[in-house]
Amino acid sequence: MDPGSEAPSGGSSWMQLRKGHVIAILFLAQAWPVYLAIRAAREGPAFRELFAKMGISVPWISEFFLATCRYWLVVPVVTIALVSLCLHPRVKTLKIPLVVFFATILLSYAMEYVMIHGIFEPLIELIRVLSRQAG
Repeated sequence: MDPGSEAPSGGSSWMQLRKGHVIAILFLAQAWPVYLAIRAAREGPAFRELFAKMGISVPWISEFFLATCRYWLVVPVVTIALVSLCLHPRVKTLKIPLVVFFATILLSYAMEYVMIHGIFEPLIELIRVLSRQAG
């Protein structure tokens, strides 16, 4: 019987993380930064144009988002390259793949935070100004 297929009562090896499983999870985790990078590259220029036409000043996070949105595809390219390096036979432990996984998650959250706040903060401020003018 394969040691990795033992029943729960037969031992704890069925719960053991395998390198192949971690690599598969790593590749799946790349979907979110890829999605965010594509959205940023597609929507960033439209918001840049909108904000410029309206003549509104935007906060620093919006400036950062609008200045960098075209280059966000670099993040998933780098993380996918790091995942590919984890496939190397010299990588014997799960430490490096787990570091890459957590780096991917942290970068994804940072990208999402910058994109959401970079787009919505100026729009919320615009709504406040319009509501003051209407009232």
